[in-house]
Amino acid sequence: IRLPLTIAPPMGQTLDPLQGECVENAVPVGGTPPLIECQSGGIWRIISTGSQECACNVGYTLGSTGDCEGCSVGSYKDTVGDGECLPCPAQSSATEAGLAECP
Repeated sequence: IRLPLTIAPPMGQTLDPLQGECVENAVPVGGTPPLIECQSGGIWRIISTGSQECACNVGYTLGSTGDCEGCSVGSYKDTVGDGECLPCPAQSSATEAGLAECP
C-alpha cells in the first residue's frame, strides 16, 4: 500500500480516513484498496475490514522491499497474489521479465 505524504495530527487526534493506493504492479483484492488513517506520531492504521487489500498482479511477486517485482526471465506467475514465480515448463520459455505465462 502506498501511503500519501502528510503531516501527522496533534497528539490524540487522527486525520480523516484516506483511500490507500496499491503499489505499482499490484491490484486491489476485494474491490478497493484499504481505507487508512494517519494517527498522531505519524503512524498509519488500516481501518477498513474484510478482504480490501492489495496483491501483486500476474507476472509479479512480492519483493523484499514490499514492492511487486516482475518474474525473472525464464519464470512466470499466472495468479494474482504474493506467491512466488515458477520456472517455465520444458519446451517453453519466458524471454522477458514480468510474464503471466511461458509461450
